[in-house]
Amino acid sequence: MTADFKVNGMEELIQKVNELGAKAEKEKTNALKKGAEVLKKDIKGNIIEKGLVDSGALRDSIKVKVNKGRAKIGIVDLGDAYYGAFHEFGTTRLPARPFIQQSVEKFDEVQVVVGNYLKEVVLNV
Repeated sequence: MTADFKVNGMEELIQKVNELGAKAEKEKTNALKKGAEVLKKDIKGNIIEKGLVDSGALRDSIKVKVNKGRAKIGIVDLGDAYYGAFHEFGTTRLPARPFIQQSVEKFDEVQVVVGNYLKEVVLNV
């Protein structure tokens, strides 16, 4: 059994993607940053919600770094926020109070943000 079908607008979409050319890599990076910012904002909110703000070093250490098509979100440079791992995973004396893990569970929201950004880029070429 076979079925024939046509996708309307596919030629136009392919043409627009081809027009992106060198701009595509920059827009991919921008899309990753947009998605990562969603998680960054949520992680900072978790830190505040769980009462993990004293000096603000942990909250302020949450950064986004995009490199070679990969996004890193979290404590990029431990510095004064080295204790973040103690809160996230716990110790023998301190129960775990994860502030990053629960944000990762919101990955569907990140995908929507990235997808919408890329859709907007392609439609506006």
